[in-house]
Amino acid sequence: FEESLAEDAETDAYGKVESIEVEGAQEYTSEGLKHQAASSSRASLVVGNCMPLKMVPIGTIIHNIGLHPFGRAQLARSAGASVQLLYTAPTGLAQIKMMSGEIRRVPVEACATLGRVSNANHKNQKLGGAGARRRRGWRPTVRGTAMNTHDHPHGGGRGKSKGNKHPRSPWGKPAKGGKTRRKPNPMVVRARPRR
Repeated sequence: FEESLAEDAETDAYGKVESIEVEGAQEYTSEGLKHQAASSSRASLVVGNCMPLKMVPIGTIIHNIGLHPFGRAQLARSAGASVQLLYTAPTGLAQIKMMSGEIRRVPVEACATLGRVSNANHKNQKLGGAGARRRRGWRPTVRGTAMNTHDHPHGGGRGKSKGNKHPRSPWGKPAKGGKTRRKPNPMVVRARPRR
C-alpha cells in the first residue's frame, strides 16, 4: 500500500494517489484531510466526507457541490475554493454563498464535500516567461485590430484604426462591461456584487 500527493492536472488541487497491489484509485484531497474519505448519507461530519446537503449543518464550509440530485460536482472545485451553506431543509432547495458573494439555490439532495479544496496558494504561483504558458497549452493572443474585417469587428481599415466602434468580442458581443445575458438565472437569489 503506497500513498503520495500529486497535483491534479484538471483542478490544480492536490490529488491523493493511492496504489494498491490489485487496483489504483485517485481522488482530490480536502485541506486538512487526515483519514480515508467516505461518501454516504450516513457519513460522519468530518472534513473530506461527501454527503447530501440536507445532512450538512448550516454554516459549514463545503466544496465539490453538485447542481442536480445524484449529479456530478460542478461548483467550488478549483484549488483553494470553498462555499458556505446558508440554509438547508429535509426537502426543497438549500442556499449557498459562493466565494464571489453570489447567493444561489441548490437542491438539498445534491451532494457536497466538507471542507475546502487544498493547494490554496496556487493563485500566487508565478509562471515566469511566455514559454511556460505555451507548455501549459496557452496559444498566443492576437489583437482584434490586427485582423481582417471578416475575422473581427475591430479588424480592417487603413493603419491602426478600430473604426470608432465600442469594444467587442470576435462574435460581436460587448467586451468591456456590457450586458450580455438575456434572462436572469432563477436559481440565483442575489447576484455577485459588480465593480
